[in-house]
Amino acid sequence: MHTQNVKTAAPESSERCGIDMSCTVFEDSTITASLVSENRRLAFLPALFGRLFMQGEQIAYNWLKKNSENYEGAYWQFYNLSGGGHYLAPQVDEPIELAVISNYYQGSVSGDAAGIIATMYALNALIHHCYEKGDDALQETLTRHYYKLREFAGEHAEGCSIFGAID
Repeated sequence: MHTQNVKTAAPESSERCGIDMSCTVFEDSTITASLVSENRRLAFLPALFGRLFMQGEQIAYNWLKKNSENYEGAYWQFYNLSGGGHYLAPQVDEPIELAVISNYYQGSVSGDAAGIIATMYALNALIHHCYEKGDDALQETLTRHYYKLREFAGEHAEGCSIFGAID
C-alpha cells in the first residue's frame, strides 16, 4: 500500500493563501492519501460518488480536459484518505496547466493537485444535481466527501493553488 503524506501545517498555509478555513476542523493527526490497489479499484468510484459514479468519473475527466491547456488524457490513480474521503488523480510526469475561466484562475499544478481539483468540481456538480432532484441522502454523503477532500487540500503542498482553482 502506497501512502502519500502531504501534511504542510494547514492553518499556516491557509492563512498564507488568504483562505477562510473556519468551517474546517483540523485535528492533530496528519491526513494521508493511500493508493487504491488494483483489486479494489472497482469499488472505489461507487464509494466516492455513490450511485452516480459513472457521471462523477466523467465529470472529473471532462473537467480537466476542458480546463487544461496541456492535458491530453492519462491513467488515473485512485486514493483513499485517512479518516474518510477519496479522490482520483491523473498519473502524469509534467505539470498540468490550468485555466479556470469561471474564477479567473490560471496556474501550473501537479497531476495530484489537478486530480483533487477535478474531483472537487465533480463532487460539487453532483451535490447540485442531488439538490435539484431532492435526493437528500446522497447529497449529504457527497457533501461529506467534499469537505473531507477540502480538509486534505488545505494540508496539501499545493493547497494555495488548489483553493485558487476551486474558489
